[in-house]
Amino acid sequence: MNELPEWKIPTGISQNLWTYVTSSDVASRYDSELTASPLFRHDIEAAKRFFDRPGMLIDLGCGTGRLMATLAAFGIDSIGVDLSWAMLQVASQRQIVKAQLLRANIVELDALADHAFDYAACLFSTLGMLEREADRRKVLQHVFRILKPAGRFLLHVHNRYFHWRTTTGRRWLWRDAWRRLRGDEAAGNFEPPEGASAPTLHHFSLREVRRLLRQAGFRIQFVDPISLRDDCRLPLSWLLPGLRAHGFLMGCEKPSVHSRGRR
Repeated sequence: MNELPEWKIPTGISQNLWTYVTSSDVASRYDSELTASPLFRHDIEAAKRFFDRPGMLIDLGCGTGRLMATLAAFGIDSIGVDLSWAMLQVASQRQIVKAQLLRANIVELDALADHAFDYAACLFSTLGMLEREADRRKVLQHVFRILKPAGRFLLHVHNRYFHWRTTTGRRWLWRDAWRRLRGDEAAGNFEPPEGASAPTLHHFSLREVRRLLRQAGFRIQFVDPISLRDDCRLPLSWLLPGLRAHGFLMGCEKPSVHSRGRR
């Protein structure tokens, strides 16, 4: 266990998440587990399409650097941000061309300059690893600030209402609804089974994530509802995606200077 006293844990990071990100075991098997996932391939392909010309990318929660390594071949320079030394050490071994690695907390990115990036990515449910909405808001505000006008942001989150498909999931939804009624800030946070090497993960409703993005200032360009199929496509994706999708991949844009008044 890599537990710290509460006062030493970085802002917005739970003890559960700290244990996860500082685990060398998680980092050592991260690549093999991720590359076997259809969702990983789907997110990478979406990034290649959405980040469609050379530019500067910031990858928030970059892990072992696979997204940056892929996009480097298309002329995209990058800065990868992660809180895990172990993950960043693996990423450094890739020797990605024109990539820099930064150990930092994505809730506290004040040191990064305004309008510095053409692209930003926060994939693989990284945003959901933050258990408090106030911290998730801070991340989105930072992303908006550091993107150039017309900069693009790709975000992946898990869908809360996918849980209705299973008996255990429905029980969780009922408990979560009660937490929501009480105004509990932990509403939407899904705790892993005891003994699992995974952090507590916030699961969003589609309405919730749209609201957070728009409040941060983004214009939503597309919402891709994700399924558990090998191709990650949701059949009849127009039909109740907020209930049926396993998660959402969302492409956003920071309005340009000339279009902000029309947002």
